[in-house]
Amino acid sequence: MTGAFWSLFGTAIGKFFILLSGIFCARILGDALYGELGIVRSTIAMFIVVGSAGIGVTASKYISEYRAQNKNREIASIISLTRLFSIVFGIVIVLIIFLFSKSIASDTLKAPELEFDLKCGAILLFFSVFNAYQNGVLSGFENFKAIGLNTLYAGILEFCLIVLGAYYAQVSGAIIGYGVSFIILSILNSISINHTLKKNSILLKGVKFLSEHKLIIIKFAIPAAFNSLIVTATFWILKTMLVRMT
Repeated sequence: MTGAFWSLFGTAIGKFFILLSGIFCARILGDALYGELGIVRSTIAMFIVVGSAGIGVTASKYISEYRAQNKNREIASIISLTRLFSIVFGIVIVLIIFLFSKSIASDTLKAPELEFDLKCGAILLFFSVFNAYQNGVLSGFENFKAIGLNTLYAGILEFCLIVLGAYYAQVSGAIIGYGVSFIILSILNSISINHTLKKNSILLKGVKFLSEHKLIIIKFAIPAAFNSLIVTATFWILKTMLVRMT
């Protein structure tokens, strides 16, 4: 009951502030610029799903199972491996955006002016992928209070940064504000994870990856990412077509 309350409370209030930021941004930017902001966020979200799908679920599932068996060595291994996977996969996707941002903006979106905004959104993307891993770890330890509070704080901060960014720098400012809020969320989650690991007497320093955990990443996390890509890419293409028609 307590875990469900904190998870629902933090997520619901945090999402409310995100919704509120969208309303304010629409008033500040106007129809055309708000449409550009929406398509940039949708483009970045597509890559976020690819990078984060499977990571959080993998960490949560196996941490909770190993906790029930008091296998701290296995817990440390799966945490370290999913963390490494999220960092490497996040960097790869960010590099892809930087390399193809001009083509995506000019050829796909038919809006060359969005190239810089897509690159700014790459910051958001990396920390979003990393956040998926962090939430998975905290969920595995059933630390839903930390997830809820961190999401709440980040949602309030995101509202402030996006609105201020949109007011002073329009679309680019809103994207940068969005990215900074995810950086702050990752910092808060890192603090919560370190506290949780210390509480459970789990050390990550010098941990060796277990061979079975490498197979878990290959057989579970990566296929989940590509499955999510198909659905997300379809919605992105449809939204892009609608924006280009307006």
